Amino acid sequence: MALTGTYQRTLDDKQRLAVPRPMRDELVAGESQDLYLAPEMDQALALFSSAAFERRAKRLEETSRGSQNVRNYLRLYYSQAERVTLDSQGRIRIPERLVGFARLSTEVVLLGVHDHVEVWDRETWDGFLSSHSEEFDRLAEEAFR
Repeated sequence: MALTGTYQRTLDDKQRLAVPRPMRDELVAGESQDLYLAPEMDQALALFSSAAFERRAKRLEETSRGSQNVRNYLRLYYSQAERVTLDSQGRIRIPERLVGFARLSTEVVLLGVHDHVEVWDRETWDGFLSSHSEEFDRLAEEAFR
């Protein structure tokens, strides 16, 4: 199933984030509570299941490492990505470097985006929505070309 939905959450003082049950149910496979948290475009974070992170890694492996920009991206991406584990209350702890990358404040928004969950600062997400909502039809046409 594709991950969908929008959930507002609060980061606690230890930078723990409660992942909504519908998202946890889609992300977690079997007994493992491990997920992967990585930097994403547009100043967001991406939360992946182990399988989805592995698919992304295989896709990145296929890119040309001959390009300096690709090598730099891979260094930045993998050095910031981290395996995180859901605790007994369904929370993950976001490392400080990723909190800084996404400029997360206390109020965050989790978005289901097909095979991953994006974590946005609430104000950043609100700005994204206000500047892109009117483009929905044009963006849909481009996506379905």
